[in-house]
Amino acid sequence: MKKHLYLSIIVVVLLSLAGWTGYARGQRSVGRQTWEYHVDAAPATQVAHYGPDVEVARTIAAENERLINQRAAEGWELTAVGVSYFYFRRAK
Repeated sequence: MKKHLYLSIIVVVLLSLAGWTGYARGQRSVGRQTWEYHVDAAPATQVAHYGPDVEVARTIAAENERLINQRAAEGWELTAVGVSYFYFRRAK
């Protein structure tokens, strides 16, 4: 009687491990995403030499916003901002 109980437990454990391993293997292959990247020079670098003028700052902000919105409409996601560059990515 004990042999049948132990044998049943071993069979259930082995089947569970086999099923879990197959499920985990399938999850890894599906979850992989590839990206393409794009780098734009920030418009702010083109007019930054004018100094701390409020009107210039508004113009810079508007140009930056226009560029980011344009790239977003093309499917790009802003991922990082450098000193003078915007870094975008989108799914391939």
